Amino acid sequence: MDKIECRYSGPLSRQFWKRVNALFPGDAGKVAYGLGCSLQNLEAEVLQYLREAELRAKKLGRVKR
Repeated sequence: MDKIECRYSGPLSRQFWKRVNALFPGDAGKVAYGLGCSLQNLEAEVLQYLREAELRAKKLGRVKR
């Protein structure tokens, strides 16, 4: 089970947030910021789901790599 790093939070997200912040001031920046925060949360949830599903599959001997 390989570790998947977040792309929208942490060190790998700097370029993404730099582009979002370039849209400020203005409504486009506010919208992009809100969507970016939602994306971070969704990414974290998906990665957690993947980790848990892979652990369950590993216990059952079903992980393919």
